[in-house]
Amino acid sequence: MNSWRFFKRIWFATAPLAVWGAHFLFCYVLVAVQCTVTRTQSTLPLWLATALGAGICGSMLWQARSALRGDADLASQVRAVAALLAAIAITWSAFPLLLLDGCG
Repeated sequence: MNSWRFFKRIWFATAPLAVWGAHFLFCYVLVAVQCTVTRTQSTLPLWLATALGAGICGSMLWQARSALRGDADLASQVRAVAALLAAIAITWSAFPLLLLDGCG
């Protein structure tokens, strides 16, 4: 039974990085499908995915805010740092996608 608690804590700490990975995968697959199938690109889904991903990471950071004050366990501290890094990574990896003019 204790092993389930361990895996739950690991998932709690690494969930922001999974959100970033899902955002990265969604955006690049969407651009590839749009340019291959329809030969046109709509940036609206990319904007929405970026806002959603950054919002989810912001929510996780808000939930782990006690870790920023230093009065939390290690998993909460890791989640706070991972949420901050994932929010930065989501916005950083979205810049090339959001600046696309179309399929070339």
